[in-house]
Amino acid sequence: MPEPVGAYSPEAQKLFSAQELDLKVDELERKRQDQAPRVQLAQLHKQYVANKQKLAEVRSAIDASQAQSDTMSSDLEALDAQIAREQKKLQASKAHREVEALSRELDGLAAQKNEREERAMQVMENRQGLRTMAAALEKKVAELASAVQQGSAAVKDRNERIVAKQTELAEQSAALLETLDPGLVQAYRALKGASLGAVAVAHYQQRRCGACSVMLPQSLIPAIEAAEALYRCPSCHRILIPAPDEDDAGDGGDAAAEGE
Repeated sequence: MPEPVGAYSPEAQKLFSAQELDLKVDELERKRQDQAPRVQLAQLHKQYVANKQKLAEVRSAIDASQAQSDTMSSDLEALDAQIAREQKKLQASKAHREVEALSRELDGLAAQKNEREERAMQVMENRQGLRTMAAALEKKVAELASAVQQGSAAVKDRNERIVAKQTELAEQSAALLETLDPGLVQAYRALKGASLGAVAVAHYQQRRCGACSVMLPQSLIPAIEAAEALYRCPSCHRILIPAPDEDDAGDGGDAAAEGE
């Protein structure tokens, strides 16, 4: 663990070091709670569901088209049979009027057949288009399913790595806090609370609290500088620690203020 800059008392070192670890845990928690990866995964899943539904609709349309073609084929077979019967009648007919009537009927049947064959061809071509669409959708659904699976695994792995690091840092912080006075630890934890990034320990610089910037009472300065005991800011109640030195104190104070 990097040594703090400047000369703190051992107690102050441990408390400030524990806070730095806890702030890292908080930052990792913010990262874990970040909704961006989940939102991206939800969008992928939404696309997957939409494309899968579309694929089901296209497949249903293909089945309906095939059923329509089967019906048309049966109708054409029946029409062919009717034409064959009428042609036999025509061949056997001798009467002029009957021949004319049968010829007209055959012409009408032939026209019906042509029309139905054209419709059957259109249905077949449409079905081929649907099959092409289905193939593209199948590929898209497979790609999205893979992306969702990989995304879910990535989010899970990310969270597990974050939790593992949080546990490691929290254990280091707990080990430091165990060596301190229980009353001091209780005060630290009460100030830290459950708010992410909350600061319980602050430097003081030029008679000011590094967290809230309030001017500290002159009577408190010698006790703080002596580093024989730890004191709270009268305004924000954070635990005050002497700044490393006059030149570098601003860095520590600013960091504490930013954490607030």
